[in-house]
Amino acid sequence: MSFFDGINFVVSDAEKGVASAVQAVGAGAAAGAAAAGGGVTMDRDEMTTFLQQVKQTQELCQQQVQANSFMRAITPPAGDQASTMFTNAAQTSRDRRFQYLQDQLNMYNELVNKLEEALGLTTESDHQAAQAINQAAGEGKY
Repeated sequence: MSFFDGINFVVSDAEKGVASAVQAVGAGAAAGAAAAGGGVTMDRDEMTTFLQQVKQTQELCQQQVQANSFMRAITPPAGDQASTMFTNAAQTSRDRRFQYLQDQLNMYNELVNKLEEALGLTTESDHQAAQAINQAAGEGKY
């Protein structure tokens, strides 16, 4: 389950006056669902501007995740109990911060994907290429 499950993003002024939605539902139903609180409706210019802003924030999140990944294992300065306990607390804090940053990045990645789909910027071939890359990279696990 993801943060944006069940939220439709709709372009209200798509080509030929038909609403374009992320999920495969009728144009009228998608626009109605967005108006009824089941989604977000924007015109193409608003959504494009919003997408650019989200991508900037996504890039900042990526930088934070990369910067945090350099902080590997911390070793206590001495073998005493206080140094070890402090070091363990610091490592726990670092691990939780990294998980928070990773969750935040995943949310922005998903939002970018949904906005691009609503705008018609992402196609099925893009999804297939991404899946092939993930499989080749061991599902993104190192």
